[in-house]
Amino acid sequence: MHGITGSSGEKTTSSFSFTIPISPLTLSFETKWEVERSSLTKIKKLGSGEFAEVWQGLWNNTTEVAIKEFKGKSDVNYSNIKTEIDIMKELHHEHLLKLYAVCTNSEPMCLVTELMKNGSLKQFLIRQDGEKCLYMTLFIKKIRAITEGMIYIENKIVHRDLRADNILLTDMQCCKIADFGLAEINLAGMHNRSHLSADIKVPVKWMAPEIFENEAYTSKSDVWSFGILLTEIVTYGDDPYPGMEKMSCVRSIQRGERMERPAGCPEALYDIMLLCWRSNPEERPTFTELREKLMALIHEPDSELE
Repeated sequence: MHGITGSSGEKTTSSFSFTIPISPLTLSFETKWEVERSSLTKIKKLGSGEFAEVWQGLWNNTTEVAIKEFKGKSDVNYSNIKTEIDIMKELHHEHLLKLYAVCTNSEPMCLVTELMKNGSLKQFLIRQDGEKCLYMTLFIKKIRAITEGMIYIENKIVHRDLRADNILLTDMQCCKIADFGLAEINLAGMHNRSHLSADIKVPVKWMAPEIFENEAYTSKSDVWSFGILLTEIVTYGDDPYPGMEKMSCVRSIQRGERMERPAGCPEALYDIMLLCWRSNPEERPTFTELREKLMALIHEPDSELE
């Protein structure tokens, strides 16, 4: 169990053109992405969230896919779905979940993506917990894959939900960043768009302190969440701030307190966590800088990492 201890970035944007029609039945408006519902076969439910269910399925009876099916009409925010579709259509990287198609011309609306048979990183870590057999260098390689994906998106979008539940694993245990349901396009001069609406459930324990002050999300807020994700990895899937209620956690963070070094976590990796958790977003590293620091750890003597 690890608790709280006292402890002590640049904002970058790029253009990312898109439009948001509000009509619920014209979300994709690009026929190359739209598929007939009859081409999709649901086989096995993989998970369920507040707004959607995820199914293992078949596309055209040949291609294994994951089908993200949004729930009933009263729960659907069409603008958010449109943003998620636009984001996934534009992002192409080996460490990001790939969108294949959409089905938005009738209810329930669906996103069709590649199937990740090994589930989430969170599930993987929990399965390994009993044996605790993973070497730290293997941890670092998985972490590095996540940083590669975040380097690609950090000037394009703000993810806003970076945690082990939203990292999926390929057949070869390669990490891919998924779940862009809370993501926002990163537009110059439009940071006000990066506030979450009050009716959305948010991952409080992964959130940066500036968010509690009603400031805008930036890529440096994702860096903070990445630091929390590191604790999930080295504790084999434990939730952050164990034993603490959400509001107690918020107050501790606002006082400048940070999680203690988890048991078994190398000091060098904990130092990286603390960099991610600097109060001033401008003082947090970029994901490019984090990748370099992690690469340096791989070359550390094993005795200093284990």
